[in-house]
Amino acid sequence: MKGKTHDFKGEVYTKLPEEVVKKLGIDSGDELEISIEGDKVLITASGKGLSDDEMSVLRKVNSVKYYERSMHNVMNDLSGSEPNIMKDLFKKRILFEYEKEGSKLVGIDKKFFPYLTEKETSIVDKLFSQGFIIVEEPALMKKINNQLIESKKAGQVKGIKGFDGKFYIVTMSRFSELKPRVEKILGSEKPLEKIASELSISEDLAKAVLEIMKEDGDIIEKSKDVFIGV
Repeated sequence: MKGKTHDFKGEVYTKLPEEVVKKLGIDSGDELEISIEGDKVLITASGKGLSDDEMSVLRKVNSVKYYERSMHNVMNDLSGSEPNIMKDLFKKRILFEYEKEGSKLVGIDKKFFPYLTEKETSIVDKLFSQGFIIVEEPALMKKINNQLIESKKAGQVKGIKGFDGKFYIVTMSRFSELKPRVEKILGSEKPLEKIASELSISEDLAKAVLEIMKEDGDIIEKSKDVFIGV
């Protein structure tokens, strides 16, 4: 990952790469802790520091009344990969079990309470803010379809279900911008990583665009994640 600095009113700024923002679960307004160890600079998100999926599970846990929040009741509200995400939240000590009046209940680290009361951004808002989204669960894909129809934005996106079972969705504006650039660099076969690097975009976004172009017959996947123009 590479970045570039720029000057503004005598101070130096840089844009965080999309991969870093996604990995740390950073949102606008979060505080970052920056430390130096030898010749390395370490960045830690001191805001919620959790992914959207983790926050979604936390909200589901929080939606159960605290005096009914047994492990059994919480698990009944989870589906798909959410039980595994919940296990990870226990490992991170964000969730914990405690005993009250003879019952074992699930607790939430109190420093996350402010984030649980925030209005959850719709998935469609997220799709249009970052230009694409990749979905693994059919139920979530159905939710996105419904939101697109309700917001009258269904015609503003392109999507495809890949052979890997994932749903790749890209906004028309982002796709129209990237398609000619992809075609220009695919005179010879290239792996996904190199394509993303040459376009200066994340591998997830590159993969979404490539999957749709492949379905449209504009490119060929020679081997797993290796593509060439037609």
